[in-house]
Amino acid sequence: MAFSDITRKLFSFGQSGGNKTEYILAALLGLVIIGALALTINTYMGGNKPKAQEIIFECASCKHQFEVKPEELYSEDSAYGPMMDMPVLDCPSCGTKKSCWQTSKCPACGGRFISQSMMVQMQYESRGQMAPQEMMRDVCPHCGQDIIEWYKQNRKRR
Repeated sequence: MAFSDITRKLFSFGQSGGNKTEYILAALLGLVIIGALALTINTYMGGNKPKAQEIIFECASCKHQFEVKPEELYSEDSAYGPMMDMPVLDCPSCGTKKSCWQTSKCPACGGRFISQSMMVQMQYESRGQMAPQEMMRDVCPHCGQDIIEWYKQNRKRR
C-alpha cells in the first residue's frame, strides 16, 4: 500500500456515512491515549511514591512491640546510619536499656518475632568476634514454622 493510499484513508475517515465501528475504534484510541498520558503525568509528578514502612521493634524483656519510622531512626543526628548495624533501642514500656530488637515477620502466619539468628550474630559482632558459620534456625514462636524451611518450600521455581 502506498503512502498516498494511507493518507487518503486517514483523511477520508468518517465520510462514508457514519460507520459505527470507525467511531467506536476512534473513541477507544482516544481513551487509550488519554489514559497513557494521565499515567505518565502521575508517575513523573510523584503520585506513586511508595510509603516508607515503619520498622517494628520488640522488647526482649517485656515483649512490648512498637513502631519506629525510618526517618526517626536514621535522622542526621542519630548514631545509626542506614549503613550501620541495626540499632538496639531502649524499651518505652518497661524502661529496660538496649532491650528492643527489630522484629522479623513470619511468612506463614504474619506474626512478628525477634530473629534469634540475628540476635546471636549481633552479640558476636559486638564483642568483635565472628559469628559461627552454621546457620541458626529461626522458628516462629506463634505458629512453630521454621522460616528457612518455609522459604525452601515456597520459593518460586525458575
